[in-house]
Amino acid sequence: MADPTDFDAFYKDARARLLLQTYALTGDLAASRSAVRDAFVAAWHHWRKVSRSADPEAWVRPVAWSHALRRHTTRPFHKEKGLDPEAAATLEALAGLPLLQRRVLLLAHLASLSMTDLAREVGIPPADAERELQSATARFGLLRDLPTPLVRTALEPLAEVVAEARWPRPTIVRRTGAARRRTHTGVGAALVVGALLLTGTLVTDTAGVRPTLQRDAVAAPGDSVAPGAENPADDAPTDSPTPEPEPLEAAALLGAEEVAARLPGGG
Repeated sequence: MADPTDFDAFYKDARARLLLQTYALTGDLAASRSAVRDAFVAAWHHWRKVSRSADPEAWVRPVAWSHALRRHTTRPFHKEKGLDPEAAATLEALAGLPLLQRRVLLLAHLASLSMTDLAREVGIPPADAERELQSATARFGLLRDLPTPLVRTALEPLAEVVAEARWPRPTIVRRTGAARRRTHTGVGAALVVGALLLTGTLVTDTAGVRPTLQRDAVAAPGDSVAPGAENPADDAPTDSPTPEPEPLEAAALLGAEEVAARLPGGG
């Protein structure tokens, strides 16, 4: 079993950063918190692989963002009630960016990724990622009515919004991840057994007869036998005795003169 110590430390260290990023991406605090929690559940489910990664946070973040975007699409980009005006203005400006530019901007300013890692995470070449970042920064500055060097400063009020978020204990996250692993294992085993059973029902010979391991099986009357193959019925035992041949009478035999007369040139 995986050692939970490293996971618990990772969970406590990264959850606030991931929530801030996901909240800035969607403007939906409730959906973002649920998405980050579920991403950590998935991380514990795959912890043996995730823990070997050079940057486990880079594994969890796309999962959290994807979950949040799916949940967030049920309603428009919105702001929490009673939100600080600075935070509200920042969310409004982020909502005015295309999704790709929003992702690039947040990865650059809230995740502090290199351009190479940023481009890999959004799935575009580094040169394209750099152009998208420049466009996103300029557009955000225009919408937020701020000079572009203050983009990072404009994102800071969002950190205060997410600072009060309540989180489940690491043991609860791990327990949920372990339950998911058991469920997936059970479903996988059931699918394998079902596939084997289905495969067995489909195995037949060319005549439509299911194969058998019985050596004394005989072909039914009218069944075809492959050329060169022995029919087991040929060796099947029978209860009827083999009849003895009847002896020939002397009168039925031909004499030497009669045989010579029947040969070519005879008689």
